Amino acid sequence: MVGKGGTHEVLQSWVSNLSFQRECWYGQLRGEPEAFINSLRSMDAHLIRMNISRPSLEDFFLQQLQKRGIEPSY
Repeated sequence: MVGKGGTHEVLQSWVSNLSFQRECWYGQLRGEPEAFINSLRSMDAHLIRMNISRPSLEDFFLQQLQKRGIEPSY
């Protein structure tokens, strides 16, 4: 995702792999998109682009196992 403006500390809590180039910031969202967009409004930041993708079925099931404390064996 790409955005402009905002507070570095707040962005770090929402954006993994946060990097800056010129006046824009880049990274991957951690958390719910709707809550993130609301936080952007409160820090006077603007979202330029966000690509939302779904995890693969395998990743989804691995996440479900990890939430239940079950470690997958490979």
